[in-house]
Amino acid sequence: SDGAGEVWLARIERLENGWSAIGLQREDEVLAGVRVFRRWEVLFALLGGMAAAGLTWFTASRMVRPIERLTEAADGVAGGDMERRAEESGDDEVGRLARSFNGMVEALQSGYRTIEAKVERRTQALQLRNAELQASRQAAEAQAGSKDEFLANMSHEVRTPLTAIVGYAELLVDVEMEEAERTKALQSIQENGQHLLGVINDILDLAKLDARKMEADVSEFPPVPLINDVVTLMRSKALDKGLKIDVAFENELPELIRTDPSRLRQILLNLVGNAVKYTHQGWVRLTVRLIESSDAQEALLRFDVTDTGIGITPEQQEKLFQPFSQGEASTANQYGGSGLGLAISLRLAQLLGGDIGVESALGEGSTFSLVLGIGQVRGRRMMNPELLMHDSIAAVPFLEDSHAHDLIGIRVLLADDRLASRDLVRKMLEAAGARVDTTNNGRKASHLAFEAFEQRRMYDLVLLDVRMPEMDGVSAIRRLRELGYPGVIVILTASVDDSSRQECLDAGANDFGRKPMEREKLIRMMTRWATHARRKVA
Repeated sequence: SDGAGEVWLARIERLENGWSAIGLQREDEVLAGVRVFRRWEVLFALLGGMAAAGLTWFTASRMVRPIERLTEAADGVAGGDMERRAEESGDDEVGRLARSFNGMVEALQSGYRTIEAKVERRTQALQLRNAELQASRQAAEAQAGSKDEFLANMSHEVRTPLTAIVGYAELLVDVEMEEAERTKALQSIQENGQHLLGVINDILDLAKLDARKMEADVSEFPPVPLINDVVTLMRSKALDKGLKIDVAFENELPELIRTDPSRLRQILLNLVGNAVKYTHQGWVRLTVRLIESSDAQEALLRFDVTDTGIGITPEQQEKLFQPFSQGEASTANQYGGSGLGLAISLRLAQLLGGDIGVESALGEGSTFSLVLGIGQVRGRRMMNPELLMHDSIAAVPFLEDSHAHDLIGIRVLLADDRLASRDLVRKMLEAAGARVDTTNNGRKASHLAFEAFEQRRMYDLVLLDVRMPEMDGVSAIRRLRELGYPGVIVILTASVDDSSRQECLDAGANDFGRKPMEREKLIRMMTRWATHARRKVA
């Protein structure tokens, strides 16, 4: 067993030595392999470094630098440089981001341009508004000055006729006067009363026009009688000043025209009256011309009022149609008047759809032109106005002959709650030959009128005031018409409201007149309706 052990020990020793030899050989091989590996490791490390450097360069060139440039562009835009743009390169995320950024900047720039344009427009509008306010302030200051002048002038225009009226009335009551002096005093009262009434009417008309309370009462009527009436009324004033006044028609006129006759008459009286007023020598002419439209639409009628008067400067013409203005204070002092006539005339013309213009030179006279629409004239009968102007019967049916004011045999029922007004109208009618019964309220008037109708002794005319106790005039008219009363009923009122006129006509009144009414005009109205009533009965 010992020998066997030694054998095995020897074998083991040899095996270890063999393994050692083999190990040494392998170690060299391993070292050689390690050296080779390290060379490859260095190579791979070098290649990896180069790859990392390339990747870094790639990343910097393709991502970092574009982002830096995009950041710089964003900083520039944030600083107010709206012209900065990011560099657009490639179709990757950074390129798309740059394009989106540039689109955003363009949208911002467009928005800024829009805002700047709005600001500029608002600034211009504000500047324009400030200029308008400045002009309005200056105009208001000028208007205030004009109103002050107007009030001073109006005080004179009102107080002067009132002084004459009150003064002469006191003399007539307290002082013994000869017949000629009494007649002169009464004429002065009448003239000053008419002047005062004209001033008051001008103020009321202007107030109604400013408040848009005035409406046009359009109807068909013959134009020549109205023109003749205007010239006839102005002729006496012209002759008193040694002026010639005439009418010229440039062409034929239609038998009937369509507009508001009372407002047209008012405008023409203002224009012709002014021409006479401001003309010291020479003439005044009213020229009338029909202007037909080529397409058969509304025709126009043009009235030119020409004079050889004092004329108007361009500066005066600028404010000629303004209320409370007469060109110069010296003009108002010399010629008087309210300074409202032309302002009212222009607004009335505009109310009728027309206009008024002026051509004038200082010292050379003036021409005021009124142009109005008068409806279609195609198919209407045309007439020579020159012939009608000389035919008093055909041309002026409301300017009757010497028997026109004869009310003899005419029975009138007059209702007015004011004794002074009632007595005045009664005396006017009785002076023309009428028989007048009076009462002081609408209830009594309606009872008396219907009772007379039932007894077959109907009044030729019933003349009613509007405002009366117990029953007003409108209610009295309605009651009579409901009962079947067929007679003529005429309203007289001091109201200036056009709606009251329409209310009376709607209730059944035949006509409407405003107080105070001139005696001539009142008798003319009564004569016309009395004749109508007699013909209806016959």
